[in-house]
Amino acid sequence: MVVDFTYSLVETRQLMKTKIVACIWSPKTDLIALGSESGCVSVHRYKMTCIWECDKSDLGSVSNLTWRPDGKILTAAFSSGKVCFFVVGDGFVFHELQFPSTIDYLLWTNYQSPTTNTNNSNSEINYLKNNVATYFPDVKHLSMFKSDVNFSSSDVCKYAQLLRDIDGNNFPILTVYSKNTVYFYGFGVFEIAAYNLHSADDTLNHTDTSKLISCHLSAEQNILLITESFLNVDGQCNVVCRKVS
Repeated sequence: MVVDFTYSLVETRQLMKTKIVACIWSPKTDLIALGSESGCVSVHRYKMTCIWECDKSDLGSVSNLTWRPDGKILTAAFSSGKVCFFVVGDGFVFHELQFPSTIDYLLWTNYQSPTTNTNNSNSEINYLKNNVATYFPDVKHLSMFKSDVNFSSSDVCKYAQLLRDIDGNNFPILTVYSKNTVYFYGFGVFEIAAYNLHSADDTLNHTDTSKLISCHLSAEQNILLITESFLNVDGQCNVVCRKVS
């Protein structure tokens, strides 16, 4: 049975002087992140009370916003190809990534170790943590972060904890698409892999009109589903769905 819903406009507010181009709710709390055409990123409560605002106009317009699944980090991409990681509490930029072109897609996902029953859950979580340790350094011992502010020793511990703080058996991965290449970063910091959609062995007749429609990882991160559209050399529009495993 189809249920009818009604809605009404409760309130409107002028929050920014320039056009808002990105807007996304936190997955964990009553926070909403906004990105403007002028490069301003801000976080508000649901009644639009501003918690913090950060002006990054030198990086160009905000192109994408995404929350880490635990809601502790907000990640923003700019038209200059820069990605900034904001601490949700105060808007401090504790890490940055630079890409060669505009970022068309930005998304956090969680690797989840499958748990079938309570008896095996602890061993599977330990397997995940040991497997992560094989590929990534122990962030507890990081002594330096790329930022425009010098950290004290206590800051280093705090931001290292932000990177390594995972919920149970979840391992956060950041997916970035820029200039026909999909990048994957563990914790948003350590590069895992990069996949070029238009490699030399690609039989499709691509032109420079390629546009990413969607890019999704499966829950276990073992299948990547990519959908893109482009005009071929004959001017025909094509939509391609790729499965990478």
